[in-house]
Amino acid sequence: MPTCLYRALAACLLLLSASAKAGMESLTSEDISVQPIHVTSIDSSTLSLERAIALGLESDPGVRGASLRLHALNNEAVARGSLPDPRVSLMAGNLPVDSWSLDQEPMTQLSVGVQQAFPRGDTLRLKQLQTEQRAKAQEWARQDRIARVKHAVSIAWLQVYRWQRSRRLLLDDRVLFDQLRDIASARYRSTTGEARQQDVLRAELELSRIDERLTALNGKLSMARAALVEWVGTSGFLPVTEEVGLQEMFPSDRDGGLATLGSTELHALIVDHPHLLAVQQHISASDTEVDIVQQGYQPAWSVEARYGYRADDAFGNERADLFSVALSFDVPMFTASRQDRSVSAELARAEAARTDYQLLLRQWLRRLSSARDDSIQSDQRLQLYRETLLPQAAFVAEAALNAYDNDDGDFVEVVRARITQLDLRIQAIELIVNRAAAIAEVQYLTTNADSPAANGLVTEVSS
Repeated sequence: MPTCLYRALAACLLLLSASAKAGMESLTSEDISVQPIHVTSIDSSTLSLERAIALGLESDPGVRGASLRLHALNNEAVARGSLPDPRVSLMAGNLPVDSWSLDQEPMTQLSVGVQQAFPRGDTLRLKQLQTEQRAKAQEWARQDRIARVKHAVSIAWLQVYRWQRSRRLLLDDRVLFDQLRDIASARYRSTTGEARQQDVLRAELELSRIDERLTALNGKLSMARAALVEWVGTSGFLPVTEEVGLQEMFPSDRDGGLATLGSTELHALIVDHPHLLAVQQHISASDTEVDIVQQGYQPAWSVEARYGYRADDAFGNERADLFSVALSFDVPMFTASRQDRSVSAELARAEAARTDYQLLLRQWLRRLSSARDDSIQSDQRLQLYRETLLPQAAFVAEAALNAYDNDDGDFVEVVRARITQLDLRIQAIELIVNRAAAIAEVQYLTTNADSPAANGLVTEVSS
């Protein structure tokens, strides 16, 4: 076999390697930010992040359920602030059982009465206020659900992106290892020796190992797609968009402002989150419940008016009709075993709700700080990959191949250098996705309830 053949194969391999290196440089030159920009994808054969979010919100029953609960609470607030319906009673009183006559006895009468009850103290207004507070909490919960769907869809989309991109890198490198096998085979056919045969066997082994990695990666990709399909339906089976890099969707915090914030500033970023505002509204509702229970010390009132008709007597003499008014109320006298205990119980519940909120606030501060640190550290590591590790790996791989081509190197070193380069590229993909996921977490935790249209991971959800 002429030497020019495997030299030509080596040249092809170097060309493929240079192309892959250029693609990787584009891939890893992404920056971190907490303020994403809108990216539009018009390719219907792929699934962009924006389209995935739009489908997730459109098909999520939780958003509709939250809207229905809000509608129910708004109507319930009006109902709870209304007086109870009056009671009407009809009565035939004092009828003589010997004749059942209306005119035999002077006390016999037919009467109609109307009774109206009035709840204790300010109970009606407080119950209406409490339901309005719960309705407001439900409004915040609905906005939080929207932000959660955007966050969950983004994380699922990023996982598909990770395994899809890694699979493409493996497929590209399989072509490179195919070229390596051809080079080793050409050398083996042109010369003799056990070492040349081992080169061919080693190349075959590495191809088999890549096939095994592809099989395992296909399984992970299928699981990631299943998680995405749960949110967006059958569109989740489409390949995710790769033409626009993650740096456009998750650009970097170039001024480093987030990294310099202390706990007080971080607290200010999350305090207006819809989820935390919903919890605060529930705490307000608990305080109102304390006020409602305290109305138990006030009497409940009832007013009744009754009109009684009396027929003429047996001699035809007219008898006057009767009118009665009654006012009744209870007297809360034994308050120690009921009212006092009820107020104490509600006060404890309200205070427990406040402690739960403080614990939740600490958890969110920890999550935000952790996500911020993860994004910053990932950015630093990616800079190291981009500026040092990947260029060095590419240089070593090319140098090993050139040395082998000039009979001055070992085939094992060529294979080892290629595997190292492949592993570093796949690790860079994982870093990119982890960084984007950390930014997505930051964006969810800093969602501002005052501007619902700007909530979420992109400034606009396109359909």
